[in-house]
This record gives sequence, C-alpha cells and structure tokens, in this order.
Amino acid sequence: MPVSCRTALGASEQVSKQRLTLRLPPSGANWFHRRVSRLGSYARYWTPVILWMALIFSASTDTLSSARTSRILGPFLRWIHPGVSEQAIHRVQVVVRKGGHVTEYAVLALLASRALRRGGSRTPAPRGGRASGPAAGVGGGPGDSGPPRWRWSQAGVALGVAVLYAITDEWHQGLVPTRDGRATDVLWDAAGAAAGLAGAWVWGRWKRRW
Repeated sequence: MPVSCRTALGASEQVSKQRLTLRLPPSGANWFHRRVSRLGSYARYWTPVILWMALIFSASTDTLSSARTSRILGPFLRWIHPGVSEQAIHRVQVVVRKGGHVTEYAVLALLASRALRRGGSRTPAPRGGRASGPAAGVGGGPGDSGPPRWRWSQAGVALGVAVLYAITDEWHQGLVPTRDGRATDVLWDAAGAAAGLAGAWVWGRWKRRW
C-alpha cells in the first residue's frame, strides 16, 4: 500500500476515534459506574425506610385496632393474674399502644437518618485516595472514607420525615371505621422519633463515631 494511502487511512481512523470520544459522557465508563453505584446506594438505604412505612400503614388498619388488641391482651393478663380489673387491663393496653407509637417512629427516624447520611454516598476511594461524593470530607477530613459524621441538619430532616408521616398515618386512621386519628398520637410519634435520634447521637458519641 502506498505511503500516502497509509497516512490518509491513519488520519481517518484518528478522526473517527475523536468523534467517538466526543459522543461519550465526560468520564466514560467511570461516569456510568458512578451513576449505577449511586442508584444502588439509594436503593440499599431507602428501601428499609419505605418497607417500615408500609408496615406502619398496615398496622393502622383494623388489624391492630383497640378492640382487636384487647381480645389478646385481656385474656393474657387474666391468665397471668386472674383477679386483674378491667381498669388495670385498660391502663396496660394504653401503655402498650403508646409504647408502640414511640417505638415504631423511633425506628422510622433512625432509618431515615441512616439513609440521609449514607444513601447518597458513593463507593469509598481506595486507601490513600480521595473519597468522591457526599461522603468526601464528612468522615473527619478531606479524603476520609470512614463512616459519615452526624449532622443535625440531616437529623432534623429525618425528624421531619417521621412527623409528616405520623400526620398522614393519623389521617389514614381517621378513615378507618374502627380507628381514631388523634393529634396527641402525633405528639407521641414525634417524641419517639426525637428520642430515637437523640439515642443514636448519644451512642455515636460514646463510640466516638462523631
């Protein structure tokens, strides 16, 4: 093949490669990998939040109404203490039900806080490298790939998510004939969410995670 033809063919191949490179995203395969990793991270940490919300929603139906739970709690207390009064059974039932409010929304707030702190982070950088994504610089310094530190702004968002869902949950209970939507229950739910977040902060300080 003549030299001129080889030169022209090589130049044509270089132009084709340059055009192909221009059509790809700025970071090529790394860009695609980061997007997929970030979506996977969101799914990993936000799916438990959604599943727990669905569990709370199912508990707000007739299945766990006061009339149904009393059919279980009453005989159980009478089996333990045959002489228990109806007033004592009612007090125990109130404590159990309010404790359920506090517990389920403490868990919801903790799951939401965990998702907010970790759900948007990308894969940590190798040892000695610089972390990329929201986790960069959060673990204690630039390039720290350790666990994300506590942020009160994220805790506030998690608390807001729990309170807003508590409001919608009580509204849902108001639509169920055997349930009642009460503003006081929203306060119990909010207290549970705040207690869960406060407990997480104390535990993190004790473990020196933040």
